[in-house]
Amino acid sequence: MLVFTLPGFDRVFKVIKDKFAPQKEMSAAHVRACYQLVKEHDRVGRMADTQEFENFVLEKRHISPALMELLLQEAAEKSPILVSRL
Repeated sequence: MLVFTLPGFDRVFKVIKDKFAPQKEMSAAHVRACYQLVKEHDRVGRMADTQEFENFVLEKRHISPALMELLLQEAAEKSPILVSRL
């Protein structure tokens, strides 16, 4: 899981990696299922205010070069580059 914040956004972004370490027998679907389970059973705790997005677009100007490199390394399938947007 890649976790980051962006200047000007009052949110924490989490992106599921494309691949997991060999010792972890996990898939993106399993990670999503675990998050959904916690969300449903912990309504007032740490995940009380979560939102899930697909096809979310961010302006590249909001993303540092280091974060861009990390996203392309760890989550390239989920981070297509579209001209000036990510």
